[in-house]
Amino acid sequence: MLNKLFKSLYYRLKNYNDEIMNFNFNDFNKFIITVLLKQLTRTDVILPVAIGFITVLISFQSLTQSNVFFPQSNVPAYVTFVLFQCAMSIAIVYVLPLITIIILNAIFSIIQKYWTKGVLLIKLLITVVIYHYAFTFLNNKHLYHTKDQIGIIILWVMLYFICMNLYISHTKHRSLIKFTKLKALFFIAFIWLSIKPITLILVNTSKSTDFLRINTDMLLTPTNCYEMMKSNPDIKPENYIANNPEYFESKAQGCIVHKNNVRTGFASDYVIVIRKNIIPVKESDNHIYNFYSRIACYSSNCFIDNQVKKDITDDEWIEMIPFPKSYYK
Repeated sequence: MLNKLFKSLYYRLKNYNDEIMNFNFNDFNKFIITVLLKQLTRTDVILPVAIGFITVLISFQSLTQSNVFFPQSNVPAYVTFVLFQCAMSIAIVYVLPLITIIILNAIFSIIQKYWTKGVLLIKLLITVVIYHYAFTFLNNKHLYHTKDQIGIIILWVMLYFICMNLYISHTKHRSLIKFTKLKALFFIAFIWLSIKPITLILVNTSKSTDFLRINTDMLLTPTNCYEMMKSNPDIKPENYIANNPEYFESKAQGCIVHKNNVRTGFASDYVIVIRKNIIPVKESDNHIYNFYSRIACYSSNCFIDNQVKKDITDDEWIEMIPFPKSYYK
C-alpha cells in the first residue's frame, strides 16, 4: 500500500518537474497579466475578498497588538487611514513580488531562446536573491527581525509557486479555483503566513505616520500624572520610574514621562501605556511581571487603569517598549 502511494507521489512529482522545466516564460507573463490579474481585479471578486481580508487583518491585529484602538472623534478619517495602511501592506506583500516575477519572466524569455538547460532553477535562485535585497531595502530602518525576513521571503517564494500552479492549470484548461487537497493546504498555509507580515507592515506604517509613538517624551496633566503614577507595593522604589529622573520629571503643569511608554493616537483621541517598572518584577509565585498604567482619552474624556499587571510571557507590550541596556547585562 505504502509502496503504491510513494510510486504515485513520485510520478506526480516527476510530471510536475517536467511541466515546470518546460515553462514558456512569455506565456506565463501573459497568463499573469491577462488572466490572473484580470480575474483578481474584477469588482465582484476584489470587493468581498478585500473586505474579508481587511476584517481578518484588523481582527488579528486587535488580538495580537497593543496599539489598536478605534477613535470616536473622527471615524471616517480613521477608516480611510486604515484602508490606506491595508492597501500599502497588501501592495508590499503581494504586488511587489508579482512585479518581480513579471520582470524576470520577460528577461528569461529572451535567455530561454538561446539557453534552456537549468534556466528555471537559475531564475528561482535570482528571484530569491532579489527578494532578499528588496526586503533589505524595505527594512532600512531595521524594523523587522531576521525571522520575519525569512518568513516574508518564504511567503514570496510560495506566491511564485502558486502562480506557476495556476498557470499549469490554465494550460490544461482546468478551473483555477479547483484545488487538490495538497494544493488547498498549500494555499491555506500561504494565507496564514501572509497575516503576520501584513500585520507587521501595518504596525510599522503606524510608526512611520506618527500614529504610533514609542518611548517619546510626553507631558501629562497633573490629574492624569497623579492617577497613572500611583505607587505599587510590588515595585521596589529604585525600580519605579517615578523615582528615576531618567524616566520621570515633575513639572508645575504636570509631569513628563521620557521612556517606558507607547502612545497610540489619531486626531484628538489617544491611548497611552506606561510601564511603571524599569525592569520586570519577580513575585513570590516565581512568575515575572510588568506593571502598567493605561490612559484612554476619547473626545476629551479620559479613563485610567493604573493597576495593569502582565506576566512577561503574555505581555503584548514587552516587545514594543525596550528594556534598558543594563537589563541584558
